[in-house]
Amino acid sequence: MWLYDQSGTALGSYDAANTQATEQLTGFTVTDRSGDLDGRGEVAAVDEHGNVTASTGLVHQIFEIAPYALGGVIAVALDTSGATPPTVTWFDDAVRSRWQSSLPTSERVFGMGVDREGSTLVLLERAPPASGKMNGVWVDRDGNVGSEFEAGDFLGGMLSPRVGNGMFLAANGKWIAQFEPFGRPTAAPDWLASRPVGTTLHMVRNGRAYAVISPPVFANGPCSTTIDIVAPSGRSCGTAEFTSPVSDSVCQSSMWVGYDGTAIQRIASTAGSGFSGVLSRFRWWTGYFH
Repeated sequence: MWLYDQSGTALGSYDAANTQATEQLTGFTVTDRSGDLDGRGEVAAVDEHGNVTASTGLVHQIFEIAPYALGGVIAVALDTSGATPPTVTWFDDAVRSRWQSSLPTSERVFGMGVDREGSTLVLLERAPPASGKMNGVWVDRDGNVGSEFEAGDFLGGMLSPRVGNGMFLAANGKWIAQFEPFGRPTAAPDWLASRPVGTTLHMVRNGRAYAVISPPVFANGPCSTTIDIVAPSGRSCGTAEFTSPVSDSVCQSSMWVGYDGTAIQRIASTAGSGFSGVLSRFRWWTGYFH
């Protein structure tokens, strides 16, 4: 993971396997999965230069993390040895465990998300294995785990926080449901459910609206990505279009929105030489959607 300042100057890097990074007010909280290929992982705090300032150390657990409203992250951990049940832990920004709770052991964890008020929703595969159905369980901001409930007929999914509280759910790239805090699923609002497969969301305007980001584009000839700013009511507040340059008759465009509203666009991605991976080119507009 490479880190850059707002002008594009390289500041440093963090070397890990299958890294997941979450933004913090200062620096990042990241995961390292199987750094030495024996099924171990860790959660670490990393500064803007890639230096590790705090860590759990490598343990026989695999972590999935999401930013937490009270600082730090919520981490769902799977014990790779199978000796203990999966857990959910609040790690503060210094990677100190503030509370930890066990999750149900009968199903596999297939996703998690944390809403703006600190309530965590964990998605679990409903027995029997490969049933194609999911259960959910809520965890409150004090670490109390609620009862399981039926979350829907899908396998896996992506959770995104709503403005205020609650969660949206996408499965197979389509936004299909929403959850009130500690509630069961209901249909996603029409303004979101009608979006194309691969549409993503990010908070903007200091958490008062959504950036609705069009799916990635790979095309022959000119291309672009649009980002709609949408109020919680579904009313459009405006649209920005980001064109991407054509290189060798091919155009690529993928967009993200950062913690401070910065718009980030990947404009090229090619196979690297001499290693397994890709080389990508990015450009960005600092604070565009703040």
